[in-house]
Amino acid sequence: MLGIKDKNVGLQKKVRSEVMNSINEKFSFLYPNHKQLIGNTRSQEDKRYFEYYVEEQNFGLIETVLTGKTLS
Repeated sequence: MLGIKDKNVGLQKKVRSEVMNSINEKFSFLYPNHKQLIGNTRSQEDKRYFEYYVEEQNFGLIETVLTGKTLS
């Protein structure tokens, strides 16, 4: 999706991190009451890598945005 599968691992990590940070930055601008949309934690298998996930508290907000309903 990011077009980085054939790039070296270091560049993949850098681009992935920049994209996730950009998404979170835009999200926090649009929804100031929410800290971030995508969280990350160190991988249990290999501490050099992060695993990304959508913050559970934002599930309802994401559903609202995707379905086009207005926030109440």
